[in-house]
Amino acid sequence: MFKSQSQLQSYGLAISATFLALVLMLGLDPWFETSQTPFLLFFGAVTVSALFGGTRSGFLATVLSALLINYFFLELKRAISFELVNNVRLLLFILQGFGISYLCGAFRTAEKKAQVSLKQLQRSQEALRESEEQYRQLAENLVEIGFWLSEPQKARLIYVSPAYERIWGCSRTNLYANFMAWSEAIHIDDRERVQKAFYEQALCGGYDQEYRIVRPDGSVRWIHDRGFPMKDESGEPYRVVGLVEDISERKETEISLQETLERLNLAQDSAHAGWWNWDMVNNHVIWSEEYRDLFGLDSTIVPSYENWLACIIEEDREQTDCKTRQALEKQTELNVEFRIQHPSKGMRWLMAIGRPFYSSEGKPVRMAGITLDITERKHSEEALHQSEAIALAWAKELETFMETVPAAIWVARDPQCYQMSANRTAYELMRVPFGSIATSTPASGQYPFSFKTFKNGQEVPLEELPMQRAARTAQEVEEEIEFVFSETDIRYLYGKAVPLLDEFGKVRGAIAAFLDITERKQMQEALRRREEELRLVTNQVPVLISFVNSQQRYRFNNLTYQKWFGRSPAEVCGKHLREVLGESAYQKILPYIEQVLAGQQVSYSSQIPYQDGGTRYRDREQLLQFNCR
Repeated sequence: MFKSQSQLQSYGLAISATFLALVLMLGLDPWFETSQTPFLLFFGAVTVSALFGGTRSGFLATVLSALLINYFFLELKRAISFELVNNVRLLLFILQGFGISYLCGAFRTAEKKAQVSLKQLQRSQEALRESEEQYRQLAENLVEIGFWLSEPQKARLIYVSPAYERIWGCSRTNLYANFMAWSEAIHIDDRERVQKAFYEQALCGGYDQEYRIVRPDGSVRWIHDRGFPMKDESGEPYRVVGLVEDISERKETEISLQETLERLNLAQDSAHAGWWNWDMVNNHVIWSEEYRDLFGLDSTIVPSYENWLACIIEEDREQTDCKTRQALEKQTELNVEFRIQHPSKGMRWLMAIGRPFYSSEGKPVRMAGITLDITERKHSEEALHQSEAIALAWAKELETFMETVPAAIWVARDPQCYQMSANRTAYELMRVPFGSIATSTPASGQYPFSFKTFKNGQEVPLEELPMQRAARTAQEVEEEIEFVFSETDIRYLYGKAVPLLDEFGKVRGAIAAFLDITERKQMQEALRRREEELRLVTNQVPVLISFVNSQQRYRFNNLTYQKWFGRSPAEVCGKHLREVLGESAYQKILPYIEQVLAGQQVSYSSQIPYQDGGTRYRDREQLLQFNCR
């Protein structure tokens, strides 16, 4: 059994090559007498088998070739020859065949190893190219941080990223020609220190410097420059890779903090604030005397972060601790408010303001700041919140009132009445969806409604509408208007528009409230028609008809009544009975009038003397009329 299919194929190759050589030898023998050189083609079979099948395949081809040569081509054909010469020749062939097989097999193995090594080398080179490309892309796209690679021993710069040009403000081309050109821009007060540190520390791994540079435009920038050595196979440093960063903003922040602390010290004297300093490296805290007074601490309390937290009431302690640690982690200013229980002043509100400082590695090393007593401010804020809550409640009540009152209400928030809000009654009256445009004069200039506004039968110009006029003139406007949707669809409104003024007395808008009086107008019109009809009827009958109010004054009298007394309606209407009838006639009918005013219906006949001197006989019926109340 062969161990694998590959071995089976190699042995098959040996057998095939050997028998192919035999066939060729026998076929060519009549023309070329190949029997005189029986080993010729079999060497080829052995070589092919060893090259393509391996050493074992070559050995098999050698053995088969020896047997076939001995059987077909040596003397005493078809019998095994034991002659000395032939045996020596055959033995030499076998040795040569084994040697060829071994060498070809070794060559084949070496070729495979070379191919594997070549593929590995190609993969390594490809990975190296990808890494170099990724590194270059990373370096080329770093905007805030510059990257450089150099060989200080050879005074040669290998690479510097484009960020150098943004930070230094000059081309990086000169650096490749002049290795130390970058140091020429260093501020004169820092240059010698930085150059010395670079040559002494770059290859040792300790190069880490902050210095100033002067850019071509004269501006000064603060730089943080670091270098890290690269070592060869023997562990010796031969290159330095570094990072350079513009830290001007950070330096400005530090300077600003220093100035702030100075100002805080001045404010502390007048505001009774206390300052503090926390050295995180040595875990050492300093409190000023004013700081101790804020917390009510005596000199026996050791300043520490833990003792500070212990002074804060339990409800605020965890949140204050969390905000402090977040400020350190995110490198932001500390601004936290908390409560303490002062031993003599009771509950007090305090605010801590601090600025953290960091090492070149970005680790927090110190935090300094002040603490202020903001109790009074908190009380003011609480009062303000209460006022805002009351105002919000009032606004909610007003909103509820606007939605429940049966009047249409519009509110304009600008003097031009471009923006208006309205309640649902107003939207229903305008017949537009709730929340849509509520003003007749939007900023776009397009009239948004399907009705026209009329007054006394004339269309009202937009600028003369009640709200627009009130906002323009800063005067109240009270009038009756009409929304005309069509000739047969008219709504009558009555109301008032008033201007809204700001704290300086200037118009900031307007508000209007109108009632829909369409039904009342319709009732008045119906009443007017009925009165006309009644007047027409009463004027045609030959009977005296008059209406007198509860004050005994004439409100109406028909044409017969007027003819009888010879007076016009203007001379009678509104006058007292005594004035028209005369004192004698008035006293004659007064008892009957009092009965009517008492709620009785009275019928009587009487002879009544009038003030013109005549006497008339009358059949009279009087009754009391009640109004709607």
